[in-house]
Amino acid sequence: MTHREDTIALLLFIIVAVGIPAVVVLQHFLGIDVLSVLRLGSGRTYIGAVFAVLATAVAGLNGYLNLVAPWLHKRQHGDMESYSHVSGLPVVGGFLVLFAALLIPASPAVGSYLLLVYCADSGGLPWFLLTMLIRRDSA
Repeated sequence: MTHREDTIALLLFIIVAVGIPAVVVLQHFLGIDVLSVLRLGSGRTYIGAVFAVLATAVAGLNGYLNLVAPWLHKRQHGDMESYSHVSGLPVVGGFLVLFAALLIPASPAVGSYLLLVYCADSGGLPWFLLTMLIRRDSA
């Protein structure tokens, strides 16, 4: 990829990475319900809760695979030579947070929880962007 393509891809990731928490803030802190025009009914809350639980599970899995598993391996084996990295579900948690935010009715407590899950997901876009920016600066 050329430098221009890299920059465009990075900009798209930034837009998505900032867009997801922006939707959470609009929906849960400012009360702007973008899906209200669809008249989805009360079932949307249950579906949104399922997405929130799935987002939490994905964030937990990614956190374990990215942070805990390597630490445990190094602790048990003394080095990282035999460790084979296992990728979790990158980016998936962020989109689950987005769907949950759109479906669950406005609540600052739910919004805070979704933002926490979004930021804690070590396989998510914020961590990816941070890694890319650090690598870009060190290159």
